[in-house]
Amino acid sequence: MGKPYPHPNPYPGQNGARAQLTDSFITILCCLNQPSAQEISLWRTGSIRYGLHEVAPGLPFILTDLGQGWLFDVTLNLRRPGTPEAEAVALVWPQQMGQRLVYVLLDATTNIVHGWQSFQAAPAFVQAVRAAAARQLSIFDNEQQIAASLAKGELIPLQQMQASVHFYG
Repeated sequence: MGKPYPHPNPYPGQNGARAQLTDSFITILCCLNQPSAQEISLWRTGSIRYGLHEVAPGLPFILTDLGQGWLFDVTLNLRRPGTPEAEAVALVWPQQMGQRLVYVLLDATTNIVHGWQSFQAAPAFVQAVRAAAARQLSIFDNEQQIAASLAKGELIPLQQMQASVHFYG
C-alpha cells in the first residue's frame, strides 16, 4: 500500500470500478479521486459482501457491498480488446481453477494503492461467475455486442439488482 498499482489506470482522474481477470480469479479495482480516511478504513478493514447478478445469459454483474451504503458493481466483458496475452487469458479464463478474489482501492489520479483485501471466494460464487463467462463467450461474437448488452443492464438500479443477489462474505 502507498505505492502505485502495477497496471496503469485506463481512465485517470475518473471515479469508477472495473474487474481484472487473473490466473487466480478476479481483481476488483475501485478508483476514487482522493479517497477519504473513512473510505480507506472501510476498504481495509470492513466486511466485503459480494454476489453475482446475471442480467441475461452471459451478462454478469458482480455486486460488492462494503456496508454503510457503499454498493457498486463491475461487469465482465471477456471479448474486450487488449494485448494479445490478455485476450488469450480471457478466452481460457472460464476453465481456470483459481478462487482468489482481490479488492484494491486506488486513487484515480495517482494510481496509488490505498486499500487491499484478498481472500478465497466462495466456491459457488466462483462457479457461477465462470459459468456466466463461458456463456458470454458462447453467445457473443465480439466486444461491441457484449458492451451494448451490458450498457442496457447498467440501466437497472443497483438496489433492484441487490434484491435478487445472494451475497457471500
